[in-house]
Amino acid sequence: MVVNMAIILVNDWTQTLAFTVLLQNFALRTGIVQTAWQAQRYRLICMKHVLILLTVGIVLLSCHSPTPAPKQNVQVYLRYLTEEGLLHAEANFVEKAVGTDTAAPVQLPQPPALADDPMKWRAQNSQYTLDEPSGYPAIKTLKWRTADRKDHTLNIAMPSIFSFGFGTDAVSRSKPARFAWQGGAFEKGESFVFMWDNTQSRETVPMEIVGAPGSTTVEFPAAQMAKLSAGEWSLYLVRKKLQMGSVDDIPYEVITEFFSAPVQITVTP
Repeated sequence: MVVNMAIILVNDWTQTLAFTVLLQNFALRTGIVQTAWQAQRYRLICMKHVLILLTVGIVLLSCHSPTPAPKQNVQVYLRYLTEEGLLHAEANFVEKAVGTDTAAPVQLPQPPALADDPMKWRAQNSQYTLDEPSGYPAIKTLKWRTADRKDHTLNIAMPSIFSFGFGTDAVSRSKPARFAWQGGAFEKGESFVFMWDNTQSRETVPMEIVGAPGSTTVEFPAAQMAKLSAGEWSLYLVRKKLQMGSVDDIPYEVITEFFSAPVQITVTP
């Protein structure tokens, strides 16, 4: 309402000037002013009021704050398959209007790049993706440019696991077992998913474990081992991690999944 009033005051100042001239002519005809000096003084008084109105309008317009820009959020998913040597990446750029809970995906002015490889826009999913052969990506760098032509960089670490086992090729399904690995200790926000596959019985038994940060071993209770039938099993691990933070005041959420190569484990009664 205040802004509309200011616009009216500024837009109508020419009409006010014209009205001022009419007042001056009226004053001369009716004898309100008698001399040219009095007419000039009368005109200056009227112009003073016009300038005041114009100044008020400009001040009101300058007090109007622009609408805040939408807040952007970045969501990234990275998956690495060790046995196949393949990397899959997804990136979603979401904008939320200030003061609302409504978020919508956006397409950037130019595609983002993961390790300098441009990602492809998938309209059906409103996201950017990348699939490529790759060695182990200890750190991947995501770069993108926002609509305000600012460049942003996000370094993504992917914890790995290359060597793991129970210290023996055979484990008992009736006793607890200790699992160990190489590839860095448990970190905050991490979990291990154990995928047990029995090709003979066509069984698949998943187990997810969240370890204490800093630990390098996991204790399997007998109740967990009892979920496996006796026989030959193939075991591979998925090391999952959730990372949250902000870069250049842009919040981000990153999920990484590292799929190990499988190992063969014999489960005994």
